[in-house]
Amino acid sequence: MDYRRNRIYFYPIPEKSVAGGIVCIVLGIIIALLLRDGCAGGVYFGIGIAIVGAILAGYAVNFNKTRVVVTDNEIDQVCAGQLQRIAAMALRKLGIELDEVTEHEPISFYGYYFAPLVSPIVCRRGNDGRFRSSNYNVAMLFFSESQVFCCHHRFSLIADEQQTQTDEFFYSDIVSVSTASETAAYGNQSIRYDAFRLSTSGATSVYAALLDIDHAERAIHSMKSLLRKKKQQTQS
Repeated sequence: MDYRRNRIYFYPIPEKSVAGGIVCIVLGIIIALLLRDGCAGGVYFGIGIAIVGAILAGYAVNFNKTRVVVTDNEIDQVCAGQLQRIAAMALRKLGIELDEVTEHEPISFYGYYFAPLVSPIVCRRGNDGRFRSSNYNVAMLFFSESQVFCCHHRFSLIADEQQTQTDEFFYSDIVSVSTASETAAYGNQSIRYDAFRLSTSGATSVYAALLDIDHAERAIHSMKSLLRKKKQQTQS
């Protein structure tokens, strides 16, 4: 992962304005014209201001052409590109193979995670109005005939920091799967986001902040159908 480039999204390089240079050019020309008959030094002074303005304007134009910009979509794609890597890691951490978890296709819940790992988080409101955090989380669920295997992975987009947790539950232990709206405080801002939670009778849970609530709700609907089926099989 290119941490350096990702940092540019959360610490954007500001655009430099050419306005200051243009003002200097105009001011210099006005001074030179006003003083051309009475003061040679004033003329040179005005010309000097105009030259400095031209240099500043040229620098600003060149800076704006070469500065690096990381867009909302680009940072989202960086996160999405990690899902395949995390899926392979999850299977390895859980000690299972894909042909052992064929009761349902794997399901993932993912999004920007508004809590620190090791270092403090950095948040930015994108041009689309959505808040993004320098941390991301993915909860991947795999389904065997009798159990649900889960790997929850959190990682930083701007530093080499990550956390991984694995769990496995029997279908009969799962009490609920749901989404809820939550709030995180960041400076003087209040960030609202959606989150997924799976709760078990053993008071353990799986949690993930969500980027795509529609995807999550479709996945939960599918999971609930599977849970009902499994519990009916257990009762019969």
